[in-house]
Amino acid sequence: MWNGRCKAPVLGVIPQNIGNILDAGMESPHAEAYRVLRTNILFSRKNESWNSISVLSGGAGEGKSTTLFNLAVIFAQNGQRVLVVDSDLRRPSIHKLLHLSNNLGLTDYLLKNKTLMKSSRRPKCPPSIFIASGKLPSVQ
Repeated sequence: MWNGRCKAPVLGVIPQNIGNILDAGMESPHAEAYRVLRTNILFSRKNESWNSISVLSGGAGEGKSTTLFNLAVIFAQNGQRVLVVDSDLRRPSIHKLLHLSNNLGLTDYLLKNKTLMKSSRRPKCPPSIFIASGKLPSVQ
């Protein structure tokens, strides 16, 4: 695929307006689209020790959090240990997909109020470990 600036391979095509694949079911076509993406990500690695994925885009509401969460679920259900960190401090949303509060997380660790382990949670469903963004500190 050529976007005018750089060549980037297309690793998967995810339909628009997909929500939490745990809600849709693991046998849904949406879950299959994420399994294809997972497989293509694994095969496209130049080094097998590379094991981190960042999901980003230029605009709000483009599906970064949903994509990251759904990929984490697919990787976890394939037997991999998965750590998800919601580093979106302005509009955090991954905690909602896991039905968890956002009152503890990354900001607690960054402000040295909690250790990394105390800032994380082990949800009942995948991913294996989750760190919410946490509450924003008040500005004085």
